[in-house]
Amino acid sequence: MNRIPSHTVEDAPEASRPLLQTIAQSSPVGNNYMIGIASRFARMSGWTEAQIAALRAGAATGDTEIDALTRVVREAAANSGNVTDGTWKAAEQSGWSDSQLADAFAHLGLTVFTGYFLNYAQTAADV
Repeated sequence: MNRIPSHTVEDAPEASRPLLQTIAQSSPVGNNYMIGIASRFARMSGWTEAQIAALRAGAATGDTEIDALTRVVREAAANSGNVTDGTWKAAEQSGWSDSQLADAFAHLGLTVFTGYFLNYAQTAADV
């Protein structure tokens, strides 16, 4: 049972729908609901099931650029935001800019917050 009532974008209060649509479009930790959402977005973006499984398992996807980015995000998630210089430089050498890496951290923060809240609210997975 949900502790807090939840809505879909379609049945949410009208004033909050644009914000919810933006979040749903931009959000890809440790929450089955969040993993389901991230997997769905990955499929919608053209990722194969093998790539999605690799991302879930923490394995390489075969895409050097994506693998470098996921190493940064995973390291930040595991170490309270800390990322080694080597991991950061490898991401930059793979083509990621400082701005894009900052955006990745912002998405990590959103994902962690959302996952924690979904756990807190005991939201049932519906994806």
